[in-house]
Amino acid sequence: MDFAQIAQILSSSPEADQQQRGLLQEVMNVLSSRGVDPGAVAQQAGVPSANPSHLPHQDLIALTQHLLQQHPEIVQQVAQRFPAAQSILGMLGGQAGEDVLGGLLGRL
Repeated sequence: MDFAQIAQILSSSPEADQQQRGLLQEVMNVLSSRGVDPGAVAQQAGVPSANPSHLPHQDLIALTQHLLQQHPEIVQQVAQRFPAAQSILGMLGGQAGEDVLGGLLGRL
């Protein structure tokens, strides 16, 4: 699935959009609490802001993909609280997304 299709899902589902933004904000908070600069993470992901509430869908997707690749363990930890965002993780993450979803399913 490409970015445009995922952006369409986020555009058409306010719940998915809200949960995706909440998931990313929580991941950024955890990273910050561990001494990682969220601004640097956003820059590495190629997005203009570390604040998910200020990002358009394409940037949300880019940030999600970056976090899945660079910090899958934190995404997995946080994703448990955002069930509507989990399908987006699976669509985006390739092996990292599958590992996150597998870890979530393993906890059930």
